[in-house]
Amino acid sequence: MVDRLKLKNMLTRFPPAIPEIPVSNVDKAAEYYVNTLGFHFDWGNDEGGIGGISQGDCRLFLTNRPFREAYGVQGEVVIWLNMHNRSEVDELYHRWKDAGAKILAEPEDKPWHLREFRAADLDGNQLRVFYDFSSELRRMAVDLEVLPATAAHITTIANLSQLYAYDFSEFRDLELGDDGRFGDIELPLYWSEPDRHAFLFKVRQKPAGFALVKRGSEITEDDSVWDMAEFFVVRRYRRQGLGAAAAREIWNRFSGPWEVRVMESNQPAQRFWARAIAAALNQPVSPVQAEAARRRWYVFSFDSQPTVKQADAKFSSDIFGA
Repeated sequence: MVDRLKLKNMLTRFPPAIPEIPVSNVDKAAEYYVNTLGFHFDWGNDEGGIGGISQGDCRLFLTNRPFREAYGVQGEVVIWLNMHNRSEVDELYHRWKDAGAKILAEPEDKPWHLREFRAADLDGNQLRVFYDFSSELRRMAVDLEVLPATAAHITTIANLSQLYAYDFSEFRDLELGDDGRFGDIELPLYWSEPDRHAFLFKVRQKPAGFALVKRGSEITEDDSVWDMAEFFVVRRYRRQGLGAAAAREIWNRFSGPWEVRVMESNQPAQRFWARAIAAALNQPVSPVQAEAARRRWYVFSFDSQPTVKQADAKFSSDIFGA
């Protein structure tokens, strides 16, 4: 039971925590933190076994082995620095890199919705600099629309398909025509054949991508399988959970067996689909290798019902941090 009287008399607001960082030499470590990472030296030295450094609201204590052993403390630590936005993460990365800091991982948007990079000090302690962008994803998710495309959208999707082809030219030998355009997808089929469906993605009323879905496996020729024929998200909306959310909505519209084909050379797409499918199904799906149309593919096969719908609540948490 919680003693509410004791709680009332306790401190309800704690001061900022000050991590104690194990170092081999306080003076040398302080020099690195000051000259390379941009901290300020406040007090202490190696003879006393402890020193204090700070930068803004961040304070650290540096302690050497004799000091730690006297208190029974040992081991390396990880320091998390929570920045206010993505730009601050990138700015600090470049500042530290230019100063010669030991960078362990460059800035990247992670599937767990942190933009982060990692650096290390002279003693192997890690500094993990991050920004939590899950709130941005929640706002973006509210604005995402997955619209069944009509014939009136054919020009918009055709224009988006040029951006799609440009991205694909990194993985396939696609040539521009004399008019400076890539070849067009046979879009009219998606409004003339009953087992083909086109979708337009919009964010805040602006085009954000498209998907083309058809019935029939390109691998096994099984007519009952739904095939994600084409899928594209505009670059500015990538790595924000929108592509996975759009795919999940399409899978829920068409129950039954699904296949998602990814070219063997397109490793970014392999990673994207592995994450998106695992989040939607609440379990990982391993692709299998196959050959079709004289190309090698990785093929993800799964059933969209009832598993995808049952996983919706967890998907919302995994993708949007809800």
